[in-house]
Amino acid sequence: MSRFPENGATVPSPSVKIVASARATISRRLLVAALAIGSAAMLACDRSAPVSVDLASELPKEPAYITGTIAEQTWTIYPNRLLVERTVGDMRTGAWVTLPPNTPVYWRDGRRGSLREVLAGRVVTVWVGGAELRSLPPQVSATTVVIER
Repeated sequence: MSRFPENGATVPSPSVKIVASARATISRRLLVAALAIGSAAMLACDRSAPVSVDLASELPKEPAYITGTIAEQTWTIYPNRLLVERTVGDMRTGAWVTLPPNTPVYWRDGRRGSLREVLAGRVVTVWVGGAELRSLPPQVSATTVVIER
């Protein structure tokens, strides 16, 4: 600290100002880092914590429409549309399945899934609702999807 001779006031010396400024900068950085870590932890908890459900109570009571492998996906002409195929004896059958945005998706172990996890090559079980368009292969709209593996 130094004194001004004319009025007797005490002011901090330049070295004290530098130390105080450095402490303030460090405090701000620590605060920002703590907020960033806290926000990231909250987001990670929301997304990564698997929510398990009693799968039997969540599934429709009627039998599933098809269990098979996703052979093809189309995201351009028909959004969220899958070709699900299965082999019965020596014959291959399947259906085009449209997935509305609110379709519930589950993993077989009871975890909730998302439409982003319904990928080509995965085995799925599909429940459907509404009309079945009698084309070859038939076209249906999913009400529930379970990812088997």
